[in-house]
Amino acid sequence: MKFSEFSVKNSLFVNLLSLLILLGGTFYGLNLRREAFPPVSFDVVTVTTGFRGASPDKVEKLVTTPLENEIKEVDDIKEISSSSYEGLSSIAIELVPGTDLRKAVDDKPS
Repeated sequence: MKFSEFSVKNSLFVNLLSLLILLGGTFYGLNLRREAFPPVSFDVVTVTTGFRGASPDKVEKLVTTPLENEIKEVDDIKEISSSSYEGLSSIAIELVPGTDLRKAVDDKPS
């Protein structure tokens, strides 16, 4: 007996089986753990400081360099990179993976 013949002769069974598969798939699909977008922490802190009307050289000398020197004293820093623009200083601080971000931000150099 072919599958098509069986399906035609036992249509109630085939319809119930299809409904059972559909309901089971829906149930398991809704309860499936989703890992498509897991929580990710990049462990990067950015410090941006404004200094209106100052040239990039003055911003670097008066704002960026002193801030970098103080930030270097904080524990668990992997890398520091900075940029000075007209009226703006930006410092990106990459922390060692697994560092408590809140603790590192609140840490005061000794």
